[in-house]
Amino acid sequence: LFTYAAQTGISSVLDYALEQIGQAAGLTANTFGGALFYGADGISEAALTTQVVGTQIVFAAAAFAGRYLATEIVAPHTIAGSIGASIGGSIGAFIGAPFGAPGVFIGSFIGSVVGTVVGDWLSDTWLGDVIGDLFGGNDADSWTVTMDLDRATGQFERSGQRGSKTLAASSKAFMGSMADTTTDVINEYLDTLGITALDAPQTTLYMHVNYNNKSVYFRAIAGGETFQSGDTDGLVEHIALQTLKNATLAGGNVYVRRALANSEATTLVELDSQVQIAMQFATYMENKAVIDALIALDPQSAFAAGWLITLLQAEALGLDQWQASDFVDGLRGAFQVLQLE
Repeated sequence: LFTYAAQTGISSVLDYALEQIGQAAGLTANTFGGALFYGADGISEAALTTQVVGTQIVFAAAAFAGRYLATEIVAPHTIAGSIGASIGGSIGAFIGAPFGAPGVFIGSFIGSVVGTVVGDWLSDTWLGDVIGDLFGGNDADSWTVTMDLDRATGQFERSGQRGSKTLAASSKAFMGSMADTTTDVINEYLDTLGITALDAPQTTLYMHVNYNNKSVYFRAIAGGETFQSGDTDGLVEHIALQTLKNATLAGGNVYVRRALANSEATTLVELDSQVQIAMQFATYMENKAVIDALIALDPQSAFAAGWLITLLQAEALGLDQWQASDFVDGLRGAFQVLQLE
């Protein structure tokens, strides 16, 4: 096992070195010419690390075929993904070797797919940043900013940031500023409505810069929903909308809280209109007997038609249905009486 681990380590280093040569020559693994190059790379590794011939060359060809097929289905999008595909394919081929060339092919295919998926997933974590710093050079940089609710103050704020050391300071400052703008929007929105946030999931802003193809993309993650774009348009709104929808809220108008929880709005302007409907519905519920009497006097009037529209809109938003948030204020008051936190 130790010998295989050492061989796998040497193989991965050789694979990375040859991959850099392939990239410099303009070859990519998802083209047939690139696949031939990387397949030859695999055969060269076998010769250098195990000094095998004959049957092992057949195995290397099977491993190449498995990796090529995997690349056609799930192409790596990051350095970590490429490294994961290489290591996963090597381990898969080793596991399948006792079953002959078909086993090597299947093992290499499955290992490459799993390695690619895991590697690309890890690229968004601190481990991905480490891999990028070690192997990526200045080809790509990324930066992540997180935002959380400070439960002591009930205010949302920037809680952390991490990423590539080589990213320009101005880009890091820009991401921090965008995060601060996002939390300001959420805080001001809730303050205006007289609503307090008691709990909320962490939200994330992510920027990735690729210097090779001079591209940049941004990603916003909030409430389990991901929004990705080549520019910053919509990022602040996405996080604000998802945070307001998924936060545990107390205080203010119960119908407004229902509207926020049930909203499918894609813009803050659309959310504002739904909040207005909730406020109008609250007015109706507070003065139901009087309004119903006035409507009964002249059902065909503009007054009656206006309230009918409001009631239909309120029903569509589920404002007439009980929500879990309806009971938050009562529980909060009971905890305060019992001096529980």
